[in-house]
Amino acid sequence: MDKLELKALGKINLGLDVLGRRENGYHDVRMVMQTLYLYDNVTLQKKSAPGIEIDSNLFYLPNDEDNIAWKAAKLLIDEFDIKDGIRIHLDKHIPVAAGMAGGSSNAAAVLYGMNQMFRLGLSQKELMERGVKLGADVPYCIMRGTVLAEGIGEKLTQLPPMIKCPVLIAKPSISVSTKFVYQNLKLDEQTNHPDIDALMKDIREKDFDGVCAHMGNVLESVTIPNYPVIAEIKQQMMRSGAKASMMSGSGPTVFGLFEDGETAYFTNLPIKAMVKEMQDGGIPASVSNTAGTFVCNHVMYGIMYMIDKKYPNIKGGFIHVPYIPSQVVTKPNMPSMSASDITKGLELSIKAAVENKEDVKAVGGEIC
Repeated sequence: MDKLELKALGKINLGLDVLGRRENGYHDVRMVMQTLYLYDNVTLQKKSAPGIEIDSNLFYLPNDEDNIAWKAAKLLIDEFDIKDGIRIHLDKHIPVAAGMAGGSSNAAAVLYGMNQMFRLGLSQKELMERGVKLGADVPYCIMRGTVLAEGIGEKLTQLPPMIKCPVLIAKPSISVSTKFVYQNLKLDEQTNHPDIDALMKDIREKDFDGVCAHMGNVLESVTIPNYPVIAEIKQQMMRSGAKASMMSGSGPTVFGLFEDGETAYFTNLPIKAMVKEMQDGGIPASVSNTAGTFVCNHVMYGIMYMIDKKYPNIKGGFIHVPYIPSQVVTKPNMPSMSASDITKGLELSIKAAVENKEDVKAVGGEIC
């Protein structure tokens, strides 16, 4: 086996509670984590020359030992004295620095793939033991699915699968320090703790309404007051038809859960009515019938459309676009575009999001 193509799946937290702080500074947590069918494509290929080569479709990602996928390959090469080299290509679709374990999932895919490619014979448990050396989320990304994480996040218990439903993910281009969030978290009698036991019961009973009712993240009490855009995105998702919306992890990513059926396309309003609503609010948006597919292919159910700098008073406007290739959100007076033009334009938008901190990007996936 000289080449292997893998899907590295992202994750969200359906519930996150913090129980207390240890003397060493770490916090005891209870979290319900969930894999999403929103993924990066990871391609591994043997090469005759020793060493690790890594590249990606995002120009700003490191292509050396600062990339966790590179570290995963190095770990196995050193331990098993692998003589062949490895070439790693990352086709990234999971938002970067979003708390969705994109990097950890890439590392997990490299561990899994090299175990297969070089016939190392490691079990899932043995892969997870090596993964924790790279990052706290790597063992979960190897296990996948619906999982209860306890302790400092290292104790994993598989739960029954969560009911399948579409998910919209929105990440504002702001940086949130996990250390800052945990340091400023106040745990007292006033703290609103999510009911993790009730959430797990709902998952076991396939009670979608119950899951939506019992979702909760204690860290929102710190992150939202410091970054109000997170609350704005949550509110917009709920207005647009989400059954529940919550910040994942310490932020800034926000996700919304939607029902199956026609509402799975992330709206209870006709798309034209949503566009008109934005236009009435001063947001320059329109609908084009230009054919094309989004850069995230079939897992891209929606795209968040952020406002130009000349509209500084509008911070959270966006449109949810049903996944119909013939409907694409564009600016007014935008010329017709081919599918390749749209793909190129979205790639440029991703680049612009790095440079323009006001941008927000969103993607969609499914519980899997």
